[in-house]
Amino acid sequence: MVMLKSLMIAVLAAITPHATSGSCTPGLNYCYDTLVKYNYDSAKLQQAIDLLNQPSVPANKIKFHCNDDQSVTVNRTCVKLCVDGGRGNSDFCY
Repeated sequence: MVMLKSLMIAVLAAITPHATSGSCTPGLNYCYDTLVKYNYDSAKLQQAIDLLNQPSVPANKIKFHCNDDQSVTVNRTCVKLCVDGGRGNSDFCY
């Protein structure tokens, strides 16, 4: 029974997304698409994009930093694309 419980916990940890629904992990960087996928507040994303003041940059090329209070700020814009780094890792640019 203990082994089954341990197995269940391990499986849940493996399938849990790296950004829980509507939030982000402080200290990590996220692509726009990753945050949208996990239901991060689109108004907050747009607010951060507006502060960038570069309307010609497509949203899917913007990488955000998750702050301690789970708000986001633009980290950088990607030249080619922004890639999901996987659970527990920052996303990255190409």
